[in-house]
Order: sequence, then structure tokens, then C-alpha cells
Amino acid sequence: MWKQKSRIQWLQEGEHNSNFVHNSMIHRHHINIIFSIISEDGERKIQHEEIEHELIAYYKDMLIEYSFHRPLVITDDENTALMRPISFHKVEMVVIIIPKNNVIGLDGYTSYFFQTCWCFRGKEIHELVEEL
Repeated sequence: MWKQKSRIQWLQEGEHNSNFVHNSMIHRHHINIIFSIISEDGERKIQHEEIEHELIAYYKDMLIEYSFHRPLVITDDENTALMRPISFHKVEMVVIIIPKNNVIGLDGYTSYFFQTCWCFRGKEIHELVEEL
């Protein structure tokens, strides 16, 4: 309900250079700021450079660890499974179960658009999935 109300307010006031736009941007900015972080040794870091260093070290370690554990070669059985055709029905079921307000891609179309247009564009969407 709140999500719908905020969209209505955006439609009414969002395109204007209003307090609503500025306040929502300021609020979003404050939500996205990391003020402190606790390092792996339990110490709280509050300086920008320390926080940056901890985040970079954490993700570097995570990515290096991941690269050592993943298989280097896809087996013939895995390749066969990946190359198996995807049925029209399976693609349709996936489109149906996605929540209606989710944006699937960079184009901004919501899943509701694809669910509504499935009877017209379902075949094309299935062909695109198969091609991918």
C-alpha cells in the first residue's frame, strides 16, 4: 500500500522541482551512507579510508576464494544439460510467478508488462530465451 501511495505522489509531484524531490533524494542519500563498519578482528572502523580498505579486502578475499573452488571445466553431462531446449511452458511459468512490480531488465519494463502481453509476445519471448 505504501509503495503504491509513494508512486502516486511521485506521479503528482515528481516531475516538478519540488520539496518532495529534494527530500526524497536527501533521504535516499542518508540511507546509502556507511558511517562505520566492524572489521574481521572486531574493531569498529569509522574513517572513510578504513571503511574503504575493509570493504575492498573483504570482497577481494571473497572473490579469490570463490575462484579457487569453482570447477574449471564444464563436463559433457553439464554441457548437455545446459544445451537442452527450454519448453515454452517452463518459460511461461517463470514469467507468471515473478512478482508483478519487479523490473526484469535495463529497459524498465516490469514483469506485469510481460505477464499482460504474454498472449501476444509469448512465442517471441520463448524464442529469445532459447537463443540466449
